[in-house]
Order: sequence, then C-alpha cells, then structure tokens
Amino acid sequence: MTHDFGSILKFVEHTFNLPSLGYADAYAANLSDCFNFSQTPHAFQKIGAPLTAAHFLNSKLPETGPDDD
Repeated sequence: MTHDFGSILKFVEHTFNLPSLGYADAYAANLSDCFNFSQTPHAFQKIGAPLTAAHFLNSKLPETGPDDD
C-alpha cells in the first residue's frame, strides 16, 4: 500500500470520523496500518538536555525573526 501526504489527512478523518476535505485525501491510503493502538504504551523517559529552561527564559540575546532564507 502506498502512502502520500493525503494519507495524513485521511488518517485524521478516519480516526475522528470526519468527512473528506477533497481530492488530496479522497483516494489516499489511510495510515492506520502503520500503528498498533492496542499495545501497552511505553513508560515516559525523560531525556537530558545540555541547557536548562532557565537558560532560555533568562537569555539576554536580542530577539530575531525566523530564519526564512
């Protein structure tokens, strides 16, 4: 089965019982076959980071716009 960008939309429509939005998802394959919702979820594991939240909250660097080049 082939999946494409419309498959994401098709999956959301299928999961939440929503109508189709149009051509992109009408013929797309649903992504449901990529997931196993009946399995037990893995326990959350915190991942360490080199910088703390305080570093970003107290940053004195000037704010800049997004890098859009």
